[in-house]
Amino acid sequence: MAREYASTCMNPKCANFRRALNGKLCSQCKRSLRMAEITEVKQEVVFEQPYHNRYRAPVVCLELNPPLRKALQAEVDRVKVELKAAHGAEIPEPVRALWTSGCDFLGLHSMGHQTIAALPQVVLCSSQDANYVVEREAKRTVGYFFDTCEGGNGATEAIFQQLPKLAARAKSLAESCECDFGCPRCLMQHSCPQLNEGLNKRMGLFLLDSIVRANLTESSPV
Repeated sequence: MAREYASTCMNPKCANFRRALNGKLCSQCKRSLRMAEITEVKQEVVFEQPYHNRYRAPVVCLELNPPLRKALQAEVDRVKVELKAAHGAEIPEPVRALWTSGCDFLGLHSMGHQTIAALPQVVLCSSQDANYVVEREAKRTVGYFFDTCEGGNGATEAIFQQLPKLAARAKSLAESCECDFGCPRCLMQHSCPQLNEGLNKRMGLFLLDSIVRANLTESSPV
């Protein structure tokens, strides 16, 4: 597979969806082209038996409790109203995931990316030492941090032990970024197993802020 950043049509119903295109308008649906990451299959190999790449490594599991999920859904609804008022029917492509992804997936996925971006500034390691994926399990949406090498390297253990500190740093990094909706500096992750789909900067910040506030409440003297 090959990846490139190019102009493409971001209309999921269009035949040109996520295909590299020239010009300013899509030749099929006539929508404005936008810059995005495009994945192109160069060669397909069919295995008689499914190919699995497995290794053992520590993981950290995150899940939203009902009150937090309710608050996050309310924030999603509020931001959608705000965006419709500002843009009408022409919602910017970077925030359309608010309409196509569940709030729990959006929040957990975005917060995970933002946390990994802050990892090198809190722990003596690289952001490549950990990765993150969000899975739907039965009726639960769960996020998993995991070490990226056999046997583990300590990155997820550090995330588990220092999540409040990481959340505070990740929140600061994302807020200080000048982009409006999220960019490779503060949100996108080139090694994302889910191809950076279902991300929203503000929903990640909402969860990071919730973690920071909860930690301040717990550490305040009674």
